[in-house]
Amino acid sequence: ITVLEYLIKGEVPPVFHELHYHLVWLTDAAGHAGSISGGLDLVEKRLKEKSEMYAKHFEQFYLKAVEMTGYLRTELKHFPALKRFTKDVSLELNLFSHFLHEIE
Repeated sequence: ITVLEYLIKGEVPPVFHELHYHLVWLTDAAGHAGSISGGLDLVEKRLKEKSEMYAKHFEQFYLKAVEMTGYLRTELKHFPALKRFTKDVSLELNLFSHFLHEIE
């Protein structure tokens, strides 16, 4: 919604801190993983379990991102835990992408 406010005014939105993007995209990824699980029947139990696992992982990452936003109050922009977190999220999203290709 913050980005939309800029676009409505005809302005270019600023580049936000990477945690902002984690909060947006991890919610989205968890929702997609959850909806995939909901769309599978019991015959596809293994895929359903895998999808639920991804939803759980993304929800956990989201909670960690929320906690990390507290570090921003110290005016730190970058810190080792954030770098590692971003790497872990990127890896999980790549694995999820492969899973999506698997169920196509």
